[in-house]
Amino acid sequence: MKLRNTSILKKTGAAKPRQSIKTTCHTSGFTLIEILVVIGLFTLIVGIGMTFSLDSYRNYLFRSEYMSALNIMSQARNRAINNFNESPHTFAILADEYRLYASDIYDSGDSSTYESFPRNNSLTISPNTGTYEFSQLSGDNPTCDPDCVITFGNGLLTKTITVNVGGGIITN
Repeated sequence: MKLRNTSILKKTGAAKPRQSIKTTCHTSGFTLIEILVVIGLFTLIVGIGMTFSLDSYRNYLFRSEYMSALNIMSQARNRAINNFNESPHTFAILADEYRLYASDIYDSGDSSTYESFPRNNSLTISPNTGTYEFSQLSGDNPTCDPDCVITFGNGLLTKTITVNVGGGIITN
């Protein structure tokens, strides 16, 4: 066994003993595998989120269109019952809009006799067009005998509005 006396070396100024040289390479960053895993997880999360958000948006459009038609129809019935303008009121479904007529005369050229509401054409409505007249003071609907059924659909959901002879508006 060979011993070196380093204190003697220090005093004499002789060369210092050799220390082992370790090469250390400090790298910073991520490996390609780590980056690909993170991108894959991000893509998976975004894909699942988009599926849910698109379905939610379609359902929102469906519900809002259904509720719009129901509210306009209810408004026509309420105005007829309250004898607004002393005339019957009519809810009409047209190809690109809903109309609320303030009389039993459906004059498309005279915009003072109706209010126009836009319609979402991405939904299916059956029948696609039609008029539903509510008699003044009673709110009866003589054109719906026995019942008129309006069906709303978007491919996933289906809802109906039923109008009976008595002017009752029934939803499901």
